Amino acid sequence: MASEGELRVNIVPWGPSPRAVRAAASSALEHPAVRAELGDAESRLLSVAPVMSQGDPSAEPDHVRATVYDYVNERAVIVETSVEDPAHVSVTSTVKQPLPSREEFGAAVAAIEADGDLGAALRDGRVVAYRPMPPIVIDALEDGSVQRTIAVGLRPSADNREDHEIVGVRAATGEVRRFEGGAPRGAVAVPEMCGLPDANQDTAQEGEPGAAKITVTRGDELLWSLVAVRPAASSGTNGSGIELRAVAYKGKRVLRRAHVPILNVRYDADACGPYRDWQWQEGMIQANGSDPAPGFRLCTAPAKTIFDER
Repeated sequence: MASEGELRVNIVPWGPSPRAVRAAASSALEHPAVRAELGDAESRLLSVAPVMSQGDPSAEPDHVRATVYDYVNERAVIVETSVEDPAHVSVTSTVKQPLPSREEFGAAVAAIEADGDLGAALRDGRVVAYRPMPPIVIDALEDGSVQRTIAVGLRPSADNREDHEIVGVRAATGEVRRFEGGAPRGAVAVPEMCGLPDANQDTAQEGEPGAAKITVTRGDELLWSLVAVRPAASSGTNGSGIELRAVAYKGKRVLRRAHVPILNVRYDADACGPYRDWQWQEGMIQANGSDPAPGFRLCTAPAKTIFDER
């Protein structure tokens, strides 16, 4: 038992489990209304996420949103359904381009590996593929439509002097597109690399569920209570980092919601960008301990990040 003056932190899962979210989305995608909307079009599921309440910040999500891209009609199809009753769905479509998923980016890299001009350097390891900014090449056609084109950065590996280049891959066809100056408009490909080294490690997918109810007590007194949502499941359009909801101190609400829905990054000396970055991605860190909730680790020692190595 905790002594009278000892602080105790309790962390428990909050909201639907990742399994329940995925199961609801899978059922909804097989719904006749969704199948009729997509027809025989080639498509890909990009993300699945619980829908956070915009009203009561303490209310657990009870709906799921799945984003599917239709490559024939060049549109995103948004499917929403209840976690408890996936038999009822709502289906909408938009030409707004969602961020590429891990699998979609991987398919773009595979298309470059098969390319006659660029494939050999990538297959031989002379260049390394990475996710550049901006992640999508937006070139509207005369009729206002957009052909979804995934941006892929190709940086030279440590022992090679290949050119740094950013190319585009047409998602529907796998066609590889190169740009004058080595990068599409709004991006740069220069010898100096911006940001931290890319470890090429997979992290959570966009929308990956994970939230925890956290309480801090001293003896029998409740000090803090809040809900923390992992970045992957945060509610900003492109994520909003770690999101805190319904923060209360000694039973009194002090914050309804705390997050960063928009992040503009300006690099030193304007070497790159500025870019409006996404905030759902979670970088790898060294953290040992147990996982009391999906996306949360209770560490037995201070966690270490890349900054501790530099």
